[in-house]
Amino acid sequence: MQLTFLQLVQRAYREAGLTGSSPSTVLNQTGRALDMVNWVLQAHEEIQTARTDWSFDWAQGTFTLSSGDDLYDPTSDFSVVGGVREFVRTGAYAYPTASGVNARLFLEYVEWERFRQLIIPVVPGPPVAFCLRPDGDVQFYPRPNAATTAVMEYYRNPETLAADADVPRMPAWSHMAIAWKAVMIGCGKNKDWSRHDTAEERFEAIFQRMLRECTPQVVTGGALA
Repeated sequence: MQLTFLQLVQRAYREAGLTGSSPSTVLNQTGRALDMVNWVLQAHEEIQTARTDWSFDWAQGTFTLSSGDDLYDPTSDFSVVGGVREFVRTGAYAYPTASGVNARLFLEYVEWERFRQLIIPVVPGPPVAFCLRPDGDVQFYPRPNAATTAVMEYYRNPETLAADADVPRMPAWSHMAIAWKAVMIGCGKNKDWSRHDTAEERFEAIFQRMLRECTPQVVTGGALA
């Protein structure tokens, strides 16, 4: 079942056995209500950062590169909200926009330690390599010498919930993992170990399903004829 930020806070508040009515909003809270809002945010972040390859963070983009410009901010230039966490290392390609996709060249992902040696001196031409720099920008080599279209797969940075109606991009069936993780955090602080252990058991059941269904699976090849 899909749960909003507010619903996650309300559910976690009840499951943690906190006294008083559960919050009616996530905004401008104080006391235990504020604690639970923060615990839900912490739980959500910890789940997202547990892996860099969650399928719900995956996206594919078609980006426009300008002639003479090899450096791009994924957020402002490519409209990737929150920026790129990591690029998929294979399958990206680029082509001169005027020539069409049949003129595509596949792009090699190069780690920064090696990439920074490639880009000096500056060389213009069709891009054949790219890198996600330490500052979060993406850089191409050679520097495009014509308007270019790049098609790339990537994983988005973790999101942050803010408004009552915000919904995590995790699958709906996994949303309760956030609530149970928040209960674990809160009960750990309050030393309510019985509720903590129950929450941990329920969290782990959902998290293990996430690992099975929301991460790349290892595929072994058959025997060669």
